[in-house]
Amino acid sequence: MSSVQRYTSLAEYIEERRIAAGIPSAHALAKRAGVSPETVRQILIGSKRTPSERTLEKIAKAIGGSLPQMRLLAGEPAGEPEPFVLPPEANRLTLRQRQVVLSMISALLNTPDPSEGEDERSPEPVQLVGRRRRDTDGPT
Repeated sequence: MSSVQRYTSLAEYIEERRIAAGIPSAHALAKRAGVSPETVRQILIGSKRTPSERTLEKIAKAIGGSLPQMRLLAGEPAGEPEPFVLPPEANRLTLRQRQVVLSMISALLNTPDPSEGEDERSPEPVQLVGRRRRDTDGPT
C-alpha cells in the first residue's frame, strides 16, 4: 500500500505530520508555516475550497511533508517531475497569441498574469521554445 492511499484526507495527513513534527497545535502550525490560522482551520475541517499551491508548499515545509502527496490529497495533480515544455510548433505563435497562452496558464494556476500591463509593442514576456519569430512572420 502506498503512503498516499494510507490517508483519507489532506486534513488527516497534515494532522498526523503536525503531531510527528512536534507542533503542538493548528495555531502553532499556522505560525510556523506563515499562513493565517483561519486558513489552517479551513483545511483541517475539510473545507470544500482547495488550498493554493503556495499554502500547500508552506505547510508541507512546516510539517516536513510531501508536497506531491499533499497535492493529491487536495484533489490536485501531484505535479510533473520535469518542467512543462511547449512543442516546437509554438514558435509560430504571434506575440499576442503567446500572451493569451501565458494568461491562460496563469488563470489555470491561479497566479498573477505575467502579461498584465504589457504594451502591445513591448518585448515578448517569455520565449516559449526555440528561436524567436517576428510578429509579422505569421498570421495574426
